[in-house]
Amino acid sequence: MQSLHGLTDIREEFYKFLQDEKVCRKNFEKRPFYFPKDITTWLRRSAGKGTLNNGSRLFSAIYKDKGVYRKSFPPMNEVEKNPLVFAILCQMRCGHMVHVFSKSIDDSHLAFPNLTTTYVDIERVLREEEAVLPERYSKTGYKGVIDEFEAQRWAFYPAMDVLRMGEVNIEEKSILPFFYSAPINVGGTAHVHHFKVDIDLVEHTELIAALEPSRKTDTAIGSEYYEFAVKSYFKEWDDIYKGESQAFRGIRGTRDPRAHGVVKYLGEYSRHLRDDVNGPVREDTRHIMLEFGEQDLEEYLAATKPPVRSKEIIATWEGLFEVASTLRTIHQLDHDWDGDVDRYIGLHGDVKPDNILRVRGKFKLADFGFTSFEKSKIGKPQTSSVLGGTRTYGAPERDQLESTGVKVPHTTAIDTWSLGCVFSAMATWVTLGPQDYINYGERRIMAHDKLQKERNRNRNAAVHLSVCKDAFHDGTRVLPAVLQWHDYLRNSSRRADTITSRVLDLVENDITFRRRQDVPIVQEYNRLCQEWEKNRTKWYMLQRQVPQDSYLAQFISNRDIIFLVDNAASMDDHWDNVNTTLLTLAMKIGMLDKDGLDLMFTIGDPCKHNVSSAKEWKIPEKFGKSMTNAKKDMARHPNNSTDMALALSRVFDNYIDYSKKQTLIVLTDGLWEGSTEEDDVDNTISNFIIKLKTKLDKAERRWFSIQFVSFGDDEKALKRLKRLDDELRSTAKEDVVDSKPWHSTDVNMLILGSIQQGMDAQDPSSPPPPSRVTSQLLPNPPPLVTTGSMRKKWIPKLPGR
Repeated sequence: MQSLHGLTDIREEFYKFLQDEKVCRKNFEKRPFYFPKDITTWLRRSAGKGTLNNGSRLFSAIYKDKGVYRKSFPPMNEVEKNPLVFAILCQMRCGHMVHVFSKSIDDSHLAFPNLTTTYVDIERVLREEEAVLPERYSKTGYKGVIDEFEAQRWAFYPAMDVLRMGEVNIEEKSILPFFYSAPINVGGTAHVHHFKVDIDLVEHTELIAALEPSRKTDTAIGSEYYEFAVKSYFKEWDDIYKGESQAFRGIRGTRDPRAHGVVKYLGEYSRHLRDDVNGPVREDTRHIMLEFGEQDLEEYLAATKPPVRSKEIIATWEGLFEVASTLRTIHQLDHDWDGDVDRYIGLHGDVKPDNILRVRGKFKLADFGFTSFEKSKIGKPQTSSVLGGTRTYGAPERDQLESTGVKVPHTTAIDTWSLGCVFSAMATWVTLGPQDYINYGERRIMAHDKLQKERNRNRNAAVHLSVCKDAFHDGTRVLPAVLQWHDYLRNSSRRADTITSRVLDLVENDITFRRRQDVPIVQEYNRLCQEWEKNRTKWYMLQRQVPQDSYLAQFISNRDIIFLVDNAASMDDHWDNVNTTLLTLAMKIGMLDKDGLDLMFTIGDPCKHNVSSAKEWKIPEKFGKSMTNAKKDMARHPNNSTDMALALSRVFDNYIDYSKKQTLIVLTDGLWEGSTEEDDVDNTISNFIIKLKTKLDKAERRWFSIQFVSFGDDEKALKRLKRLDDELRSTAKEDVVDSKPWHSTDVNMLILGSIQQGMDAQDPSSPPPPSRVTSQLLPNPPPLVTTGSMRKKWIPKLPGR
């Protein structure tokens, strides 16, 4: 057993330990604090096996002192039970009072906001025991001891929980264990600071992994640290904080690797502010800890020279494409709840250069203050109202709130518009450099001023104006000046730049600035309507001369065409486009099927809306009326879902005239929530084709074919359709299925894709589906067509990538 000789020396050793600058640290506010682990480690350290540890030696030295009066000797386990309480009292030269304090306060109480009642009990017991007062408290007495303990407890129990990557509450007096802070920027809803923390203070495994890429060394003192950012919200923007907090938690719950393109969430804390220590919480300040970005994209483009070499230019664009991929993940977020995955439709709501950060050479999407997530529901339009967000990079429909006062629900298309505008700004920087990027906004302002003058001069209300004077649109559509600027960029691009012009093409023709009337099938519909109307005279009708498509006539011979329309509730959002597509295809091939065209639906009574043998001039009328009635039924049954395997089986069972070839054209979003098994559609088609080939005993291929025409952008649904297109041949022993989006560049592909091998192989780069919300904003719709914004709800890969 170790001798007690020299135990008094341990006190001086402890006092020196507490004064060591590596132990007594200073945070960014110059407030001293101790890492609890440093304290407990020292107290539990011993010289060797069989020797007393430092805590026991210190405890024995204090209570052995003859100057300490005590009525009973306290148990030795006080140090082990509450090492921090003991350490605080030792620093105050009041270690001999630990047995009194420990009866009412343990280490976990040190972060409690109010210990007033406890202190009253402690002071009473100290008086009863006539505990010896060190000289420093000769004037203040036991009240002075209590006051000093209250002041010191915050230093020995700093807010270490903020480094556990969760949601925590701390008090106004709590000491944050960060040694450095500097402001980054101040926004409309929050201010952001850059923080640094010693690496040994971070013990949470997940947080270490998240912070490890930010590890740096302070060369002046040789210590290592992690860096991060803290976003602190102004008190009137509590809703924005809650929205952003919710968004980060949702994104953390997905296993999609593309979510890595979001700045990392590192935790959050709320700080309780009180008017006095005994009073209630007056207000909470909200703070979210995030991955630190050296610059936002706005700052980067304004201060950095553009890439010159081809590889550098491509690498720069690929970095921004990662943001597009991340945005797509947010738009369709699969959240994992302990193995159960739910689909959420997300809307960022504020995509702009300021909210894209440069993090160690990579672009990452940030600032989710205006983000909203809605659980995906069949038949429910996936829209959300946005509290605020960018106006400069905002979509035209964002103007409607300010111009009319009407709160407009938005789809994810507004994010895609904003990203397209970011691409436009990026293209300016890549081609011309920082100064022209800065001046690009001025050019748009000049364009708006010109429109304003034209409107004032001619008093022409048809001249549209945006409420934002540097927006990329005039309130309804893209500014002509922006498209002219794009042409200038194309003509000014470097020889080494093989990609920027293609990005501009993508922005103009696909994801952002294109309108619904530019979709090939919509253009074809308008052309057919005009042609049929021109020929709808008594003479032509008497002669039964309905316009025919001579090109299609080469391929559709002795072949019946049947249309199957998916009328599940999920198709409601696409119904206008489905209607246009159906009527276009039907009018193109109506005269080529002499038996007439059939129309069927996946759900409901076959006798109710189905159309049989519609011919010639009756096709648009009968199909149009059937679609209108089916739409009404969809509104009455908002939870209907399609069992595609069952719907196909009905069609297959009706195919009994093997002398005629048949093509089934299925208009669907591919969701098929009523199908119970993932591969039941595959099996249904394969089994039918195999049995049919046995019955036919014919060498000619594709006697029966299936053409899927897809609507919407549900990733899982589109993958299912692609699988049927690419892989079914292995089980069906023949390639009879083709799948293409309704907005394909060649309308004939939607008819011939499953019939002709060459058409099946083609995979066109198609314009995207339009935004249904934006359709309200575009003037002069063509006859019988609802116009809409020509913008994708997701970002495709660039051609050639």
